[in-house]
This record gives sequence, C-alpha cells and structure tokens, in this order.
Amino acid sequence: MEELPDGLIDRIPALREATHLSVQRIGGLTNKNYLVKTEGNEYVLRLGGPNASYLGINRENELEALNVASRAGIGPEVIEYLLPEGHLLTRVIAGKHWTPEEYRTQGKIAEVVHLLKRLHSLPAISADACPFKRVRRYVDDCVRLDVPLPTRMDRLLETVCSIELDQQEDESYRPVFTHNDLVCVNMVQSDSSREITLLDFEFAGMGDPYHDLASLVYCHDNIGPIPSELEELLIESYFGNSTAKHRLRLAGMKFMLIFFFSMWGFLQYGLTKQGLVEAVDWFDYLDYARYLIDNDVEDRAREYDGMKSRIE
Repeated sequence: MEELPDGLIDRIPALREATHLSVQRIGGLTNKNYLVKTEGNEYVLRLGGPNASYLGINRENELEALNVASRAGIGPEVIEYLLPEGHLLTRVIAGKHWTPEEYRTQGKIAEVVHLLKRLHSLPAISADACPFKRVRRYVDDCVRLDVPLPTRMDRLLETVCSIELDQQEDESYRPVFTHNDLVCVNMVQSDSSREITLLDFEFAGMGDPYHDLASLVYCHDNIGPIPSELEELLIESYFGNSTAKHRLRLAGMKFMLIFFFSMWGFLQYGLTKQGLVEAVDWFDYLDYARYLIDNDVEDRAREYDGMKSRIE
C-alpha cells in the first residue's frame, strides 16, 4: 500500500472504519492522487499540493464550488474534504474520458455545451475567477522567482490588455460560475447514466463564460484545437447564433487560456527550482511553457489580431 501522511486515514471515517484498504498512486501534477479501494467502495483521494497557494488556489473556495456543483449533479460526490490542506476524497465514477475522435463530433459538442449552460447557471460563489488578474499574478510571481521569461512578454501583456478591454466593452458580459480547467481528463461520462461529471474545481469561480468555451476548444490540449467548423458549432450552440463579436471574444479567451497554460508552466518551473515544490520526473515544465509561447500563444495572438483588425 502506498504511504500516506501520518494520521490521514484516522481523519477520514470512510477509510478509518474500513477492514480492507488498498491505496495506489494514479498521478497528477499539482497534487498527488490515489485510487483507494475498500470493501465494496472505490474512491479517489487527492492530497492537496504545497504549490496550491502559489498557483492562486484557495481550498475553502474550492470546497464551496464543489458543494454547489455536486448538489447540481455536475460535480463528483464529496465524501470528505479536509481543511486547511485541501485533501479530498470523492467516490469513483464508473465511466470514461472521451478520446479526441469521440469528442470531435457534432453530437458531443452539443452535449458538452448543454452541460456548460447548466454549469454557468449555478448560484454565485465567493471566488473571483478573473483570467486577467490570474495571468498577471503568475507573471509577477515568475519575475520574483527569477524565471527566464520570453523577451516578448511586454507585447503579450499588451494583448492581454486589449482582450480585457473587449470584455469591458461587451454589454452582454456578466460573470458566471465557471470551471476554468475543462480539459478532457476533468470530464467523465458515466457508463450507466451517460451523464457527464466535471472534476477538479480548483480554479472554479465567477468568471467569463468565454474562458470555459475556449477550454472546450482545447479540451485535448496535447492534440490541438477542435476544427473551425466545430468551433463555430460551439458558439452557435451556446449563444444561438455566431457573430463577429462572439468570434472575437472567443479568440481573445483562447489566447488567454493558452497564455495562462504557459505561465503556469513557467511558475511551476520556478517553484521547483526554488525547492518550494517537488519536481516531476516525467514532465518538464520549462520546455512545456516555452513550446506554448513559441507556437500556440503566438498563433492565438495572430488569430486575435487578425479578427480585431477586420472588426475595426
């Protein structure tokens, strides 16, 4: 059995009272995750990582978001949540993650947009999920940690300001309950009910709906964005139509999403170099961040600038 922190099992009744207990590590970058089996039950145990506070993750806010989403049938069943560490025990969902081929269909896009509308209609929670504040905080933290950032950072931050102005000028904008990390591994479709459950609410808060839409474009971020015709369907399914303004706002948030991913990589690299968190043998944060800057971030900036110039 994998070794867990001393006294942790005793703090979780569902595990403390189990007569047969097995624990198996199942990966994770920000946190350590384990598959825990007892007699007749399977759980996922997530140990809150020491880098959570550096990444702007507030465990009390996460618990609030989890409770709201779970009551709505969108989030996982929470068995135990331990504060202040943020250790989380949820029941395993018998289901699957969609492959890129499964996801990239009109039916699945319509299905996931329906779920997104349910998510965005949930009651307001305390956390602020402003993508602009978050990415600027990461940049500032990287500077403090002496992380080697790209020389074109000033130009990228100018693009951030332009996209932020687009949001401010959007009269229809209002913050909604957003997930902000809708990658494929955070969506599980039940084998029995076929319902989709969202996992990992660490970055959830009141934010821009276009950020979640952008996440769906990059659901399988290691493969790349969905085809343009499915992106158009995504917009039409969510808003009822697709206008130049819709496409510009989505293009802006696609940039923000990928820019955030890159800054997350830079910050994680800085934290590991300072010895503040453990390095991960199988993942190079700096290579990941630099690749995104040199490829996806630049592509998204060009796409956004092109749309902006045509509208103006």
